[in-house]
Amino acid sequence: MRLIMNAVLGAVVTLWAANARADMADDLRACPDEHKAQVAQEACTRLITAEQLPSSQRAIAYLYRGHALRSLGDRSGALADFESTIGLDTKNVVAHQNRAYQLAELGRNEEALDAYTRTLALEPRNAGTLASRGAVHINLNQFEKAVADYTAAIALEPDEVSNYINRARAYRGIGEQEKALADLRTVARLDPQNTAALLDSASIHHSRSEWQEAVAAATEVLKRDPSAARAYNVRGDALTQLGEYDRAIADLTEAARIDPQMRVAYINRAGAYEKKKQDELALRDYETAVALFPEWNVAHRKHAEFFLERGRRAEAISSLTRAIDLNPNDGTRWAERAEAFESLGEPERAIADYTEALKRPGNRPTWLAARAKLQRARGDNLAALADLNEAIAEVPRSSSFHRQRAEVHRAMGNPEAASADEEQARKISDWPTGGQFVLFLALGLLMSWVKMLAGIVAALAIRNDWASAGLAVAIALLEDLWPVLDIILMAEGYVLIRILMSAGAVLAWWALGRGIRRILRRPALAPAGGGT
Repeated sequence: MRLIMNAVLGAVVTLWAANARADMADDLRACPDEHKAQVAQEACTRLITAEQLPSSQRAIAYLYRGHALRSLGDRSGALADFESTIGLDTKNVVAHQNRAYQLAELGRNEEALDAYTRTLALEPRNAGTLASRGAVHINLNQFEKAVADYTAAIALEPDEVSNYINRARAYRGIGEQEKALADLRTVARLDPQNTAALLDSASIHHSRSEWQEAVAAATEVLKRDPSAARAYNVRGDALTQLGEYDRAIADLTEAARIDPQMRVAYINRAGAYEKKKQDELALRDYETAVALFPEWNVAHRKHAEFFLERGRRAEAISSLTRAIDLNPNDGTRWAERAEAFESLGEPERAIADYTEALKRPGNRPTWLAARAKLQRARGDNLAALADLNEAIAEVPRSSSFHRQRAEVHRAMGNPEAASADEEQARKISDWPTGGQFVLFLALGLLMSWVKMLAGIVAALAIRNDWASAGLAVAIALLEDLWPVLDIILMAEGYVLIRILMSAGAVLAWWALGRGIRRILRRPALAPAGGGT
């Protein structure tokens, strides 16, 4: 912004000085001096208060004083001076630019957006103003509009690296990860040493669960900048997902050392300790995060999850209460606390929390069914029936909801309605047709082979060793077989689909194992020309 202002006003100073009185010469020289803000501010003030100064030149004095005040940290004063300039010269583009910039700095984003739009009405092909408005759109989570602004700025200045970086961030905001990566690749071509773009690439790979790629990109960042705490954090969490817990903990420890305010590093390290079955160290990190960042909802939520997974309900309730206080619109936390109260034998408090959860977005059918169970336990079958009716209206093909409603109907003396719900539950759980059976089995087999090959190729391309390829295959195997455990807990109609897809995965891995055994058992070929 300063460069833009200086470029526009550089030619004005000479004309201004030529038209002003000789006794103002010193102030004319001092007012535009950006290196001596206090002196400039005082000189500009004397010019502004000089009665003989024409309004057109007073407008310029206000503009320079606004710049000086901003350098001195007086943002509100700077804004007032930029507005005074516009009052005297409504078409002063630089004043409009500076006013918009100042509004954005003050966090008044809606006003800044309007100010940048007014500036563009005066000068539509100003790439800097388009990019600045794009930044405000990002601040307001208006990512599609930000993409449009940065695209227009890039069309005017195709070699400006920062616009590609920021457009990539806007693309990420609307879930266009591939387009974001394409922009970051353009940055790598235009500016191969740009570490910020490479770090953003690592973050995108991380968000897409492309752990090997995230590790590779973050490692390259750290080669260039060993003090990049964010790179250590990204690589550390990716390593956790790859099962390399010791390396992950070392990276996350370094991230927290370099930047003690990087709160996510403590949470990620706690997760690595949990995976390593070092619960005491994990709990220490969660408690550190809660103590250092008491207003951070995520820290309390993760703290609560740690206790919930270990059945420590009373401790979980304390953390959940704090998380709810910080974010009352998080329905999941209300539901988790309700479940904890239920486990501790406090059904009334559990019902109250489920009621609060249902006022918020989230897994409403499950919460309705949970509240219905509690309503029935205290003898309020009408309330339980109302909850189950609503749950089934939202998820008609839930065999567990129909079975639960059948029990309520039977308790209320409605055997016909109970039989109808039981029959519906049986229909939902019926086996698929023969064609569906083959389709789901084949789909599971195909997905397993694709993941297997992708893991091997990625590992060999990044690390160039078979040990990494083996680790990738092992991770893919666990991902494929893990749904089998879900089957025990699930009662929905689509459980059979999961069974079939898991069976397809098992067949894929069985075929791989047989293929390897045959290769290992194959006799060696006799040397050429040999005989018995």
